[in-house]
Amino acid sequence: MAEKDRIIELGEEEMWTPFHEEVNGLFHDEKKSRHDNDANSSTDILKRIIQLCFDNKDLKRMNQFIIKLTKFRGQAKKAISEMVKLAITYLDQMPDRQAKTDLVDTLRTATAGKLFVEGEYAKCTRVFSEMKEEDGNIKDAADALLEV
Repeated sequence: MAEKDRIIELGEEEMWTPFHEEVNGLFHDEKKSRHDNDANSSTDILKRIIQLCFDNKDLKRMNQFIIKLTKFRGQAKKAISEMVKLAITYLDQMPDRQAKTDLVDTLRTATAGKLFVEGEYAKCTRVFSEMKEEDGNIKDAADALLEV
């Protein structure tokens, strides 16, 4: 794929793999469906991007893409909502506590202030609060719940 056709960015040390090519192609499809106001296609594409990242255990990039995809102007609310719902299902499948914490933080950031995903924000905040409580940080746990 030509350099100019690449939407996703890789680090200096990373090489393009079939996974990266597939995700990059999905980002091209996402852009087209978003510009065409095709909420159904956008929903499928966003979910596929997140699923691919999860399946390839590229959790850092998955978190980056969740934020990136929710910030695109004109992104369908349905697409964002369904992508977030899918990502929430991965919380219990995270390989370690840090990965779970990172995903919770990402989802809380991506859903903050968006009324159409307020239920998902509340779920993530509950998980965040429970994690803080497990750490013995009752004040932060209570403060997080009071936000909601």
